[in-house]
Amino acid sequence: DASKKIAAIKEKSNCVSILLTSPRQGKSIYVISAATNGQLRAAKSLLDLHLSYEIEYQQRKMKRERIQSDLEATNREFKEGLRVEFAVDPSLVGLVIGKGKNQLMRIFLNLVTIMHILL
Repeated sequence: DASKKIAAIKEKSNCVSILLTSPRQGKSIYVISAATNGQLRAAKSLLDLHLSYEIEYQQRKMKRERIQSDLEATNREFKEGLRVEFAVDPSLVGLVIGKGKNQLMRIFLNLVTIMHILL
């Protein structure tokens, strides 16, 4: 893909050659051979534009992948059921259940839930 982009930039700028080297991952060096200063400026301008678009594309791609991963995790939680566990002091169990079980009934009516009370 990069070689096609470089060939297109070489053709558009009429420069003699563009050599791409990557001394380490994430770093690239472009060596531009041009017959005139105008060709050199045109090639540099096109490379700068291409690289800025490529950086923006990669950033958006990474953001999209993070959002997709978060969405999948949230969907799994809903599919598997969200589970919250907490301990209740035995002397406060009556408050959790409520008079005539109305606290429990309110929870059941508002949420799809399974509640296990261990004493």
